[in-house]
Amino acid sequence: MLQQVDSLLEMKPDSALTILKNISVLEDLPEVDKAYYALLLAEATDKNKLPLLPCDSLLNFALDYYGDDDREKAVALMYKGRLLAQMNDEMSAIEHNLKALEVLQNYPQDLKCRRLIYSMLGVW
Repeated sequence: MLQQVDSLLEMKPDSALTILKNISVLEDLPEVDKAYYALLLAEATDKNKLPLLPCDSLLNFALDYYGDDDREKAVALMYKGRLLAQMNDEMSAIEHNLKALEVLQNYPQDLKCRRLIYSMLGVW
């Protein structure tokens, strides 16, 4: 089901967010799915221009779950950085985004994530 939600994110982020919010058995999900859910929820929330604060604990879970060389770690760092920026903690936000860029050095083809990070860093 999470793969289907992922496919909705670009064209129908509001529908994706609704589906994600209706998943009520997070504690029953395997860790890999819970971490993936965290990234999907953060992306859907962000695309709907909503505050990321409700995603905080799940993003922390994803940051702990993914290894330092995983592309998903970069995505989690990026969204955690966006959350920190929303909380006016600019220095921590910048640090998280710079760490995400370090991870992305192993993924030169991931232009989307890199573009979002540079866009956010350009705000400061």
